[in-house]
Amino acid sequence: MRPHASRGFTLIELLLVLAIIGIISGIAIPALSGQRQRARMIGDAETNARVLAMGLEAVKAENGIYGPAGATATWTPGADPTWTGYTANPVPGFSIKGSSQMSFVVAVQPLTYTITVHDGPVGGTSLMTLDQVGTKTVLVH
Repeated sequence: MRPHASRGFTLIELLLVLAIIGIISGIAIPALSGQRQRARMIGDAETNARVLAMGLEAVKAENGIYGPAGATATWTPGADPTWTGYTANPVPGFSIKGSSQMSFVVAVQPLTYTITVHDGPVGGTSLMTLDQVGTKTVLVH
């Protein structure tokens, strides 16, 4: 008589594998959902920055320059834009869309500009920068 060959897994082995899969899922899913939220926020930041850049290009098309040397303009959620060095709002039609917690700062030299997007108020964590040639830098934090 041949000994009975065991095939398959025991109930304990199956339960152990299910427990390990559950633990890994419990760790991975919240981490991935945070990355989705960050990607959405960066997408909103880029969209708003590109709209702002188009407004600055319109200023250059009208005046030949983006603005006076050292000029700055700031858009903060829930507040009117502020500017220094300009005589009026350089991009009057711009308003922040999407993630309402971001603020945008434009630093201008006559033929260049840099848009810095902050996650929250100005001086907070910087999400990205965009310049006049379209170079985007996403800052990882």
